[in-house]
Amino acid sequence: MPGYTTLTHLSQYDVPGRYLVARALWGNLSVYIHNVYAPVESDLRGAFFELLPRDFEPESLHLVGGDFNIPLHSTLDTCSPHPRHGGGKQDCVEWLTALGVVDAWRQLNPRTRLYSGPTRANRLDYLFLDHELVSQLNPKATYDKNDFGGDHLTHTVTLSRSPAPTTKPYWRLPRELLLDPNIRSAITMEATSLLASMRDDQDLNDGAMWYGWLKRMKAKLIHCHRLHTQAASNQLQTLQLRLAAAKRALEWHGDHAQAAGEVTAAQLALDSAKAEHS
Repeated sequence: MPGYTTLTHLSQYDVPGRYLVARALWGNLSVYIHNVYAPVESDLRGAFFELLPRDFEPESLHLVGGDFNIPLHSTLDTCSPHPRHGGGKQDCVEWLTALGVVDAWRQLNPRTRLYSGPTRANRLDYLFLDHELVSQLNPKATYDKNDFGGDHLTHTVTLSRSPAPTTKPYWRLPRELLLDPNIRSAITMEATSLLASMRDDQDLNDGAMWYGWLKRMKAKLIHCHRLHTQAASNQLQTLQLRLAAAKRALEWHGDHAQAAGEVTAAQLALDSAKAEHS
């Protein structure tokens, strides 16, 4: 997990047995991980959610998960709507909205009925992720059988930088790889070594040696290309998150010159990186 070594439990926000939050750093970006176990009693849920913290840095990201004991969608998340389901729902939604998080599974399954609670009558277990993460990465969300002894389904959301290809594409050498002097030098050294081996022993099968060399070089170049692509993707992702954070800060501060300048600088950096990698 990114930022794992910086993870800090913010015990001042604890609601014993009900809520805790930890803070991690992704670079310079604060990421808050919230764990929720909401009261079963409908008359207690409103006060519980109302008192949860929401005074965080405007550019921070949030990941929220747990047993909310509320089917948040009144028709899709329950097979038996009941008035008690409304207890605390508005306070819960207001808290989640303040954190800027969305239900990734529901976005991927807008009309699906699935129930995760003990009686499989309600969807009570949720993972809410920052909307910037969900929009910029490719989420995959599942509910699965609980193999840990619990009576709820387990809920997992996985974020990926790129969707898995359906077929294996034919690889062609990108020209930008040959702009790297280190790669050009490595190819030259490998070719020189191959040529020397061919000249030293006239009895060797030059065709087989050539074919083997091409195969090895292709594998090495594919590896270099993947590293190059990943580095470019990481840079763009970092700059996109920086721009999103700057825009949030501007919304928070209003017409603040420094915040507006950061938005402009972040946008220029992102545009420059996109042009470089296009």
